[in-house]
Amino acid sequence: MVTPVPYGPEFTRPELPIPLVPLPRFPAVFRAILLGLREPDFGRAWRFTVGWMTAAIVAAAIGLLIASPLVVVAQVLAWYALARVVAAAAYARRQRAFEPAWLAAQTRVLRAHSFDVVRLTVRDAAAGTRDVYDLTRSDDVDRLLRRQESEPAGASQAFLEFAYRRPCGERVLARIRRGLAEVEFIRQDHAAARIGFPEATYLSRPHDTRRDREQPARVAFWVLSGPVRVTAAAADRRPAALRRG
Repeated sequence: MVTPVPYGPEFTRPELPIPLVPLPRFPAVFRAILLGLREPDFGRAWRFTVGWMTAAIVAAAIGLLIASPLVVVAQVLAWYALARVVAAAAYARRQRAFEPAWLAAQTRVLRAHSFDVVRLTVRDAAAGTRDVYDLTRSDDVDRLLRRQESEPAGASQAFLEFAYRRPCGERVLARIRRGLAEVEFIRQDHAAARIGFPEATYLSRPHDTRRDREQPARVAFWVLSGPVRVTAAAADRRPAALRRG
């Protein structure tokens, strides 16, 4: 059983390329040379195999018609295409077996990771109000928690914007929405505002074309479902006179 090696937490983002199943050196080199695989693009490998099979058939037909050495070429191409068929089927089978284990490992990384919260906006649709709260300020967090406790479930929606990094290193924002009552706030001293998703998961993205849908997936995407945990500033324990100062 191959132990999957997930990407580190710094690579956590909405989509991740699924790696090829790790293999010992010789099988990995054989896979790269015979099938030309650097990623699990088995659909492309099968299309090239069909091309080689077609070339073998054409060469055989021409060789039989004109009695040329193309018959030998056709035999070589046919054996090469057959080797590709057998190898592609075997490697694809191993890739499919590896994929769920890798997704589970990457999901554990996602669930353990947290992201910087850039903005929290609470909207009351009935009243038509939008309020922004700074989760690094104790007073703002106090007001937010009082509102959460006093309002009935579903009265307000919380919109949380958080940052992650693209492969190029650019910092970009994602946004999720939850009912305010559904958000768990964890107050900590000197806490940065961060958000975590303890039940989020990575799933494999199906192929776009019907002919490739039976092939192993190439991309995983996150599903940020379930509860949301947000760290926020702890209550200010200083005397009221000092806080006013």
